[in-house]
Amino acid sequence: LSHPLGPDVEDAKDLLEEILEANREYVKLG
Repeated sequence: LSHPLGPDVEDAKDLLEEILEANREYVKLG
């Protein structure tokens, strides 16, 4: 299902997922 705002939204979601994953790694190290 495509978002009406287009590819920028998909890029933002990918970036958010990367940030969340990095945060999980940080929490594991902490």
